[in-house]
Amino acid sequence: MIQDRIVIGDGLAALLSVAQTLAQDQTVLWIAGSGSRLIAPVNFLGELSLEALGKLNQTLTALDLDPVTLSEGQWIREFKHKSFRVFDPAEASEIPADERSLVAQSRFSFDSICLQDFESQLRARVLENGRLTRVDSSRVKRIDSPFPPSFKVELLNGETFSSGEVVFADALSTLTEIEGIANHSSKASIRKAMRATSVLQLYLRHASVGVGIGETFLISMGRESGEVLSPHLWGYFSHDGKSSIWSLFVEAEESEDNHLLMKRIRRIKQALAKCFTNLHQFEGEQVRFEEHMLAVGEASETSEASKPKSQKIPTLALEENLRLQIPILSDQHGVASTFEQWNRLEFGAVSERKALDAMSASL
Repeated sequence: MIQDRIVIGDGLAALLSVAQTLAQDQTVLWIAGSGSRLIAPVNFLGELSLEALGKLNQTLTALDLDPVTLSEGQWIREFKHKSFRVFDPAEASEIPADERSLVAQSRFSFDSICLQDFESQLRARVLENGRLTRVDSSRVKRIDSPFPPSFKVELLNGETFSSGEVVFADALSTLTEIEGIANHSSKASIRKAMRATSVLQLYLRHASVGVGIGETFLISMGRESGEVLSPHLWGYFSHDGKSSIWSLFVEAEESEDNHLLMKRIRRIKQALAKCFTNLHQFEGEQVRFEEHMLAVGEASETSEASKPKSQKIPTLALEENLRLQIPILSDQHGVASTFEQWNRLEFGAVSERKALDAMSASL
């Protein structure tokens, strides 16, 4: 089966790639792959380039969704001395090093919609599109390019698909599991890219705490024995205030310790009950644990829009070392970086599909 584009992954980068394909009236095969998907842990995204924002709104409009605008402000509220106050960046040293880069990204936020709702609405619109084929039940076994520039994707269940364009936006750790895509020299680059903190996320449904609360809340959970710094909880509410997402950054090894994870979840709920008087009863909850999802790095005062290309597109170096030259997108560098990575994708699949059709007809 020939598709205009094949997208591998299930996070925001994959969703954006699928959305733009459909906005261009093209067909797309969306392979969920590992199913790894991080819900935006904070409700701000840093500064987007005008080009990326324009491309995003063009895509949204083509899919009959409302365009977005950015609001500038101070979007972090820290719980301190029994109340929430505007976070002082000068106190960032109290936050674990892996999370300090989030502070530098807190200048802009979407106006009138939280990131969680934005992704949910876009995902719902994409999944109802008739030009989309979705694969949830099987992962990718192998990617080949027998007739460049076309690609052949084989799934573990034996199904094969062809396309003029493949986008990899799954967890970077799965690159080494797919035959044909990585070589010996690229494995070191993949391991380096995987040096990222893992995230425990708790999605809660509850009575409304208010409408239009756009800030991200930062809560110190207090140090326990063996902890050098207090773990910090990041979270925000949906626009209607009836749901919220709370993220705690932890070590990847904790995924194998169910007792420790349950203890973390209890500490999250205790912290929320302490800070919000009406957040002690929940109508529903969902727990997610995503490994290697926040890149380790020091905070930077340079905006995403003004960074050099090598910093805005941190996966470029990884792509150069792969056996197959396909675009690699990753959500682990923050939402603004995801948008900038996606913004560079160009659509040449229509003409390439014609070449594939001609090739198939000649066989």
